Amino acid sequence: MPIFENTQQASAPSALGCPLEGEVVDETYAVTVDPLRYDELLSAWRRYLDIRVPNCGDLKAEGRFSNPALEIHFQRAVDIFQRIGRRRQRGSATAQLAKLPMYAALLTEHGEIAAANPIAAQTLPSAETPLQLSALDFAPEIIESLKNWMTRRCYERQPVIILPVSSEKNQRNSFVICAPSPGDITEELRTQHGAKKYFLLTTIDLTYDGGLRSLLKQTFRLTKAEIEVAIALAQGLSPAVISETRQVSLETVRTQIKGVLDKVDTNAVTDLVRILNGVAASYSICKLAGGLAELETAPQSNRRAGVLALPDGRRLAYEESGAENGRPLLFLHDMLHAPTLTDAAIDAARRRNWRLIAPSRAGFGESDDLAETTASQRMDAVCADLRRLLDHLNIDRVIVAGHLSGGFTALRLAAFAPERVRAMALVSCVPNWRNANLAHLPFRVGLLARTTLVAPQALTLLARAGAACVDAGCEDRVIDMFHSDMPMDKLALRRPEVHRIVAKGLRHGVTQGVGAFCQECRMVLRDWTPEARQTTQPMHLLHGAHDITCRATDAQRFVDALPNAGLTTIDDAGLNLLYTHWPKLFEVAHALDERVGQSSAEC
Repeated sequence: MPIFENTQQASAPSALGCPLEGEVVDETYAVTVDPLRYDELLSAWRRYLDIRVPNCGDLKAEGRFSNPALEIHFQRAVDIFQRIGRRRQRGSATAQLAKLPMYAALLTEHGEIAAANPIAAQTLPSAETPLQLSALDFAPEIIESLKNWMTRRCYERQPVIILPVSSEKNQRNSFVICAPSPGDITEELRTQHGAKKYFLLTTIDLTYDGGLRSLLKQTFRLTKAEIEVAIALAQGLSPAVISETRQVSLETVRTQIKGVLDKVDTNAVTDLVRILNGVAASYSICKLAGGLAELETAPQSNRRAGVLALPDGRRLAYEESGAENGRPLLFLHDMLHAPTLTDAAIDAARRRNWRLIAPSRAGFGESDDLAETTASQRMDAVCADLRRLLDHLNIDRVIVAGHLSGGFTALRLAAFAPERVRAMALVSCVPNWRNANLAHLPFRVGLLARTTLVAPQALTLLARAGAACVDAGCEDRVIDMFHSDMPMDKLALRRPEVHRIVAKGLRHGVTQGVGAFCQECRMVLRDWTPEARQTTQPMHLLHGAHDITCRATDAQRFVDALPNAGLTTIDDAGLNLLYTHWPKLFEVAHALDERVGQSSAEC
């Protein structure tokens, strides 16, 4: 079926008025073919807006101008995206390899090096012809073992090969690990190398993190003390050193070693070390190399997913974490951030006795979208969903934490169901928009805001093109684009856990499409101060001093207009302070909890 079938049913576009319009049209169609041209589309659109609407500061309403000729092209491009559908790709094999923080290379079944990440590439000779296994910077016996494992198809009965980097005693427990790589990752390489089978090779220094300790406990029924002793043995420590390190008697250590040997069903410590390192290596290859999936460096056992069936047939997805019976904290996500915190924050929530309830609002993540509604009707429907979720979880009243645009939902929930909201913590949220703010917004963020205000008919195209870029596995490019002029946040994104959770948020934001995002853009660009004045619950804003998207001065102006609001400004934080300074959220939540508790006692 031709991709442009039926597009001529629309009225023919009028002649384009200037060369800039032609450039916008060119990029509009180009991005449907190549999502990586997303930034070129944004740049062309910005140049056009700079001429057509040079000053947005005095706008009184949305829809400042309309261009029927462009709008027809925008709609056609959106129709093309709809016909193509959502195709979630994982990016190129080279791009995926680059995410691995250790030596990593893809090998063909013929023994060629098909791709390598920067760490591995530094050790390889530069050559135009395909490099062979022998070019790898490993001992000859390792190369020979890898070659035999692949050419003799040993991987069919031994799916993972694990080889020590050196035959000498190695305190770092370094290993070479090789396993078959899934076909969807290496499809792009088939035409280049003609191989049907590919293998991922990595090196790894085995670490016994919380996830592996849990695995050892479940598999061998080891106690906590036995696990620590077993790991020490695997790391090459003698019983005497273990005794001194753990500050227990040597006899106790020997008893624990005997208990470990019995449970693992072996008689020799050397066999125990081999078994433990084999388990650790298999665990690591599954976590790091299995399908070159997104890296997760901490156990996820403290996250509990749920789905609530709503009366109209929709599903509301939510996640619980922290302390199962702790103080409830309802976390409302931003439109382009996930409904979760970092693993360290969730572990802290458990220790501080907070029960985090984090739903995906309608139209985001795995929560079904609403039927067509106005932006305000959407927010009321979302609040009704949240009230049903609290009923489902048997939670009477909660402290609500709203992140960025989630803060507007928190304010609406406080007015919609005041009996359910004890207090509000608004993170990086400034609910008092003024059009003059456009002057200081970062380029791409400001462009989306300007588009929402002056040409909302173009917003769907820009959002859908961004979603296509995410679908193409290029979250990193989108993240870099939108943070390029945010110095403090660029610095924060160097931290792997921050980058991972921001990328996860992009995927969460477009899972159900871009309808919810576009409507929420309209709700962000308004002054919520009058509605906030109608609430009686205490609220506190948490803000980064270096946040140039939502300025701290605007946050102060909002707080000054409300008798029940406070503000904490963090000197070394930007827009992503929720992920870099998460302890501050718990401090604010605790202070609000104490404040509400004292007020209740006085009453």
